[in-house]
Amino acid sequence: MTGLANLISKVTDSRDLALDFVKGVLVVFMVIYHVMNIFSSAGADAFGHIRFVSGSFLFISGYIIALFYEPKFHANKFSVANRLVLRGFKLFMLFTALNMSINLTGVGNPNKAQLGVLHYFDNFAQIYGLGKPGVASFQILLPIAYLLVLSPLFLFFSRIKTVLAVACLLAAFCLCSFEVVSVIVGFGLI
Repeated sequence: MTGLANLISKVTDSRDLALDFVKGVLVVFMVIYHVMNIFSSAGADAFGHIRFVSGSFLFISGYIIALFYEPKFHANKFSVANRLVLRGFKLFMLFTALNMSINLTGVGNPNKAQLGVLHYFDNFAQIYGLGKPGVASFQILLPIAYLLVLSPLFLFFSRIKTVLAVACLLAAFCLCSFEVVSVIVGFGLI
């Protein structure tokens, strides 16, 4: 029994339990949001109070990268960059597989429509480039994937993080001023 207790102690010593709790709560809210979104006939305004979940996942991802990966990155740039880019690529693949399935079957489509794969490919630039809202499902996965892929670059320039933060705020202000609507850019600036 002491071997198990030692193992549990080692795991909890290396984990941030408060962060794990927050991520767990977000997962529960995400499941609730998706169940309501898929199975409810109510409009989007009916569950707008739970829509904070999408941005929260992106924010938590950036927080984890900054807090846990920055010291590791400066110790071993190539290994950490490789790991983050691979995770981002896996999210791209997951996003693509989910949306291809939804477009083939219609299951999970908020409009309950079977649009087909050709519709998905016709909107490729709007989905992966512009991030036009409502064209794809699970759109929050793309900004997280882009964040993971680009995070080695951000970590490389972490010494000028104040300048990067000001640049992001200015970019967000410009987007709002010119009424540019992009899920990818909007969430990416978070």
